[in-house]
Amino acid sequence: SNVMLFPNPASNNVYITGKRTIKYALYDISGRLLENNASFSTNHTIDISSYFSGIYLLKIEEKTGVVVTRKLIKK
Repeated sequence: SNVMLFPNPASNNVYITGKRTIKYALYDISGRLLENNASFSTNHTIDISSYFSGIYLLKIEEKTGVVVTRKLIKK
């Protein structure tokens, strides 16, 4: 997958970019869904400033059907 997630670790905003269109879902470490963006786009910005410091999981799905999960660290 050509998906990029930055910065990581992050404090306020996280950016997801890809060469193909993507959508995402953000989960806490226990698997609870926190945020879901079901629209496909090549760029997303996620405001994580209101979340507690810790580890989160970001499930990213490309329009082609490829799914990747990335660990996101909130400072």
